[in-house]
Amino acid sequence: MVINNSMDMFAPYSNFSFYTQSDVLRMIDYNLSPSFVLTHEPSYQLSLTNSARFYSTEYKEYKDLIQDIYGQVNSVLSEVVNARWIDRQVVENGVIKNVYDNGKMVMINYTNQDIIFNGTVIAPLSAIVMEVE
Repeated sequence: MVINNSMDMFAPYSNFSFYTQSDVLRMIDYNLSPSFVLTHEPSYQLSLTNSARFYSTEYKEYKDLIQDIYGQVNSVLSEVVNARWIDRQVVENGVIKNVYDNGKMVMINYTNQDIIFNGTVIAPLSAIVMEVE
């Protein structure tokens, strides 16, 4: 929260880590943009370069994943992109409420069950934007 809006912040490279739904929700929770290391050619062609440590980078292998992760993160964070993040609360185990100074809040449900918050159902493993009440 302290450095939010003072610099661009990115999640670890999604093609080098597990990209579960919980990982996507954590990007939303902590206002992180997704990131990937990508190449046009297969990564085995990097074996004799300074980029040899990158073991999976070919764009065509990640095109669908990039669109999916970016779509999920952007659909929520685009609502608060220029707002200041002013509060983060654990409503209950696995349910997070992030409040922004533009009158919006992001509700994140890390659980495997529907959560009802202020009369709104938040689906399992999802995030939604709501107006602050």
